[in-house]
Amino acid sequence: SLPGQFYKAIFNENYLKYLQRSYTSDARLLYGFFYFFFVLNGGIFVFLVLRHFTGMTGLTNLFLCLLCVLLIYLFRHQFIRYIKYVYPLEKTFGVLNFSIMVYNAFLGMILLPINIIMAFSPDWLMVAILYLGLAIVIGLYIIRELRAMMNSLPEISAHPVHFFLYLCACEIMPVFIVGKFLHQAV
Repeated sequence: SLPGQFYKAIFNENYLKYLQRSYTSDARLLYGFFYFFFVLNGGIFVFLVLRHFTGMTGLTNLFLCLLCVLLIYLFRHQFIRYIKYVYPLEKTFGVLNFSIMVYNAFLGMILLPINIIMAFSPDWLMVAILYLGLAIVIGLYIIRELRAMMNSLPEISAHPVHFFLYLCACEIMPVFIVGKFLHQAV
């Protein structure tokens, strides 16, 4: 039932907050499994996209893609936990952290069939699925970011410097780091 709950939470803010309140130590293992599933499928998806656009192959590059996804999200969650305690935005950043986990767990389930089709299909189908997968990833990211912004508008207006710090460190910097890494790898 957890995948259905993730789906409801993505499109219903109250249900997301309900899931966060019911997030107990018993559920941590299951949520952790789904998050690991996201890291695995996200890394494979990045590898397959890079394979298509750059011709990059090899098991080492696959592990590097998995490691990049893992490190980006470990850094992101740790940074949000740190900001949550340093600045007066504990509740807002707690919801954001949980929201990222729910969206990514849901995305991991969506990426599984996309990865399988991309890996084992003819080129014409692989390209279509690749662009569909990119559209889904970008769409969910935009939905998550817009929703997080709408929910934290009062805090953003009250603490614009804190919001700017979060935006630079958690949203922009990881993109530049991955871009630099990929530029050096290719």
